[in-house]
Amino acid sequence: MFFLKNSLRFLILFSLINSAFAGNMHYPIFSNLIKFSGSIDGFSVVCVVKFDSEKAKEELFELIYISQKENLLSLDEVDKLDKYYDDVKFSTVDQLYKLKLNQRKHECRNYLKIFERFNNKKIEELEKLQTIRENMLK
Repeated sequence: MFFLKNSLRFLILFSLINSAFAGNMHYPIFSNLIKFSGSIDGFSVVCVVKFDSEKAKEELFELIYISQKENLLSLDEVDKLDKYYDDVKFSTVDQLYKLKLNQRKHECRNYLKIFERFNNKKIEELEKLQTIRENMLK
């Protein structure tokens, strides 16, 4: 009886710890996704004509909210990612303004390769998330 009681406690404790860290295990992927997206969106704000910044954020966070509902992220993590996105986008726009790209739009093409690399890294993070989702369905 004593063994059974301790085993049951261990299993409950293990499952609680496991579920507490499950979201954290995926957080770095989401953080990278946000970092690359925020940078790309900041560049787009400065260099792309008629770029809809709000729509871009809505579409990104639609994925984030779905992931939160699937227990890949906690609400606190979603809030952190939202703030992180705004910070990254703001700092990217600020740096591009310091380079005066808002006044010299023709120079945006000089920075396009950098942001294309960011986009490729963003795609890699999205592919990782897709793999995680597929594994969850198995």
